[in-house]
Amino acid sequence: GLDLDQLRQVMAHNHATFYLPVQAEERLGVSWSRLGFKKGENVCPYNILYRTLPDGVREVTIGGRSFGERRLQARTTSNNLLLSTGTYRADIELWEGFQCRLVRPRDERRRERVVKTEAISFSIE
Repeated sequence: GLDLDQLRQVMAHNHATFYLPVQAEERLGVSWSRLGFKKGENVCPYNILYRTLPDGVREVTIGGRSFGERRLQARTTSNNLLLSTGTYRADIELWEGFQCRLVRPRDERRRERVVKTEAISFSIE
């Protein structure tokens, strides 16, 4: 079997790219910078510890040597609703698993109905 250090070395060739859109920078820019993220593409290696992951994500793409030629992608289908990403505990490495979820804003006056175009699109390229 592999010990933890060997697993980290194997996972070093994999990465996740978080795309943080300009439209959310005013609202979430301070939070992003505290986490070490910025607007645009943020490439995150799989073998680095992350305390938490950003909210307001347009798209997450996962790839690397372990995935071969494939790339996994989760993307929001709406310009009005962005993905929230999360970890199951603090201080994880991405190979341990993370989540993308579609969370509606808390402003109930704006959100009176469900819109068919608000979804997460998953693809494998």
